[in-house]
Amino acid sequence: MIYIANDTYTITVGLPDDPRYANAGENLRNGVGAIFIGFGERGFSCTATAISKTHVLTAAHCVRDGENPLDTLLFVFSAGLEVPFIAEATGFVVHPYYDTFLPSYGAFAHGDMAVLELAQALPDSVEPYELYRGSDEFEKAVRHNGHGAFGTGNKGATGGSDFFYARTGLNMYESTMAPFLGDGFPDQLVMDFDSNGTKHNAMQWWFSSAFVNGNTDNPVVAQKKPHVKRDQSVFADRGYGKLEVGTARGDSGGPSFIDGKIAGVHSFGFTHGCDTYANGTDFTCGLDSSYGEMSGDARVSFYASW
Repeated sequence: MIYIANDTYTITVGLPDDPRYANAGENLRNGVGAIFIGFGERGFSCTATAISKTHVLTAAHCVRDGENPLDTLLFVFSAGLEVPFIAEATGFVVHPYYDTFLPSYGAFAHGDMAVLELAQALPDSVEPYELYRGSDEFEKAVRHNGHGAFGTGNKGATGGSDFFYARTGLNMYESTMAPFLGDGFPDQLVMDFDSNGTKHNAMQWWFSSAFVNGNTDNPVVAQKKPHVKRDQSVFADRGYGKLEVGTARGDSGGPSFIDGKIAGVHSFGFTHGCDTYANGTDFTCGLDSSYGEMSGDARVSFYASW
């Protein structure tokens, strides 16, 4: 069984309170903030990034809750500021692909991006970011930021999210979801949470040639076949050691930076647990953002002209 979630938070290799993971110092991105979304009595948090003084970028699924109307949308920017800046949104727009694909694709829906307009301009001290427009996002250091829950790779998420504290770290895009979904849409960038070894290198299982070029062109179909040993000649990346991070709930909508520009928007996570197909890739065997799990971002370069 494949476990899928639209919830993302930042999970670290080392202790979550280690300064190396703080959105501060040389890693400061003070245009990354938390957002509170309210649907009547139900509310939750996501992450968003300033792209102008009056607009922020987040995930579409953060502002959608079925037929329930959104009635509260607050932004909190606090990193590097003496006093947090809180602003309301006057409106938002969701990419049309999202509502089109959501009924059939669920958490894997294409177009998981939304732009929100703020009621007041951000102060000069808050930095907006440019969009990454190149299609060369792969095998580069990608810096992820998010206000979501915390934990470590060997335990998964064990703590709550925080409006006033964001974590950051590195990972690497290694593929799009197109080979997995088999629909030809290269608009989702995927990565795995590596433990610095081969056992939890999920990319070698999910996207190896055994699935993409071997038994079938669609790994979803291949998963129904007898277990195939993963191809260790591809996707050999083992992560960034102590700087490696994974994403899940609460980081949704947060940014992934390449060369200081927004290359991805945190969208979904998935795992195959510890069944015979995954062969123990997931460290904890459940969808909790531990080592060996996968996560995906909406690809900004694909939608930059939107």
